[in-house]
Amino acid sequence: MAFNVQRYLRSLDRFGMKPGLERIKAILGRLGHPEAAFPAVHIGGTNGKGSTASMTASILRRAGYRVGLYTSPHLVAYNERIQVDGRPILDEELAAVFEEVAAAASRVSRELGSDPTEFEVGTAAAFLHFCRARVDVAVVEVGLGGRLDSTNIVRSQAVAIGPISLDHTSVLGPDIASIAREKAGIFKPGVPAVIAPQPPEAERVLGEAAGHGSTPLVWVREEQRESPPRKGPGMGGSEARYTVIDWGPQGGRFRLETPRRVYADLHTSLLGLHQVQNAAVAVTLIDALAEAGFAVGEEAVRKGLAEAEWPGRFELFQGKPMILLDGAHNPAGARAFAASFKDLFPGRRPVFVVAVTGEKELRDVLGPIAPFASALVATKPVSSRLAAVEPEALAACARELGVESSACPTVDEALDRARKLAGPEGMVCVCGSLYLVGDVRGRLLAATSQE
Repeated sequence: MAFNVQRYLRSLDRFGMKPGLERIKAILGRLGHPEAAFPAVHIGGTNGKGSTASMTASILRRAGYRVGLYTSPHLVAYNERIQVDGRPILDEELAAVFEEVAAAASRVSRELGSDPTEFEVGTAAAFLHFCRARVDVAVVEVGLGGRLDSTNIVRSQAVAIGPISLDHTSVLGPDIASIAREKAGIFKPGVPAVIAPQPPEAERVLGEAAGHGSTPLVWVREEQRESPPRKGPGMGGSEARYTVIDWGPQGGRFRLETPRRVYADLHTSLLGLHQVQNAAVAVTLIDALAEAGFAVGEEAVRKGLAEAEWPGRFELFQGKPMILLDGAHNPAGARAFAASFKDLFPGRRPVFVVAVTGEKELRDVLGPIAPFASALVATKPVSSRLAAVEPEALAACARELGVESSACPTVDEALDRARKLAGPEGMVCVCGSLYLVGDVRGRLLAATSQE
């Protein structure tokens, strides 16, 4: 009988999040150190990590490399987290690597007196699979923070830090500077780090951390069209500058000048203005990899970027009503959603289905989307490793912001109510938690397959 991965993962839920590298190093040691078998691209930050990782992996595949991709969380099936050349790991492969990882983790648990977490065993399983698949390179998304994240044992050839904002403050620290310090923990001496536009306090911390560790930085900056160049960061490193040419329902076009190359007109099909920034970071990261011997031509950059997909992020399902899914789950993500929504769907007043997990200021998450909402239905996701905010509390907060709101205990009830409120010509937006987005996306795909 095949190893039951889901049952095993559920058994680890009670151990929660326990930052630290001792357990993952011990588990990987028991497995023969599979993480040493491949070079890696390591991507951290608060928002945009998954999109940037997906675009980076797509470009590398287009250049002819065999590419592993490790991201989290998944939307519908755990297999999505572990991919080789764009294909999720097969069920039988997943069961085989998890059976080995579980045995190693059990021994380590007895030796250290500390039980492994779900994320630690998942990371070990991904690295074991990448080793056996003989990937040329793995693109690895940081799970939480950076310094003590389980992924921070990879053999990095280049790293990236996406936009940093307040999230997981009970674990990473109470302010932007503290969180940036944890994110900078993935820097390695001599390994280039590409930095997305940041708040000033994050810029300062990242610059100082790079200087102490001899990490060469590339700062990604946006230039407004027909405006004079901005001054540099004043803290060392080089720059990549991008200019938005156009963006809309078909994605975004932009010009990018990296320290190595000028791209006159690139296109990303991912929706949302923030995805242009993520694309600029991904392409700059690809150029930084050249120093490690990864040659990628301009045509591979263009095709790989245009072909990249990242489900559940500004993903539109046509229907009556149409349903928009977006993984906006923290204040910065909600602001990015609002900035894109008002231009992509002018005049639309959708019904929102929202769930929030973890420790967040509800007004900061709901505030940016409230002006667009005709109504809001609060619920909680079926599965989440973080505690969900009670729907009634979410609904009460939305009412304080002037939005007609109600609460439903289940996702099915919430979606049904939102559809009725929106009507066949209306629109439903699902956001606030990637676990909620995954729950709804799974239902939409299942319904589509039965038609």
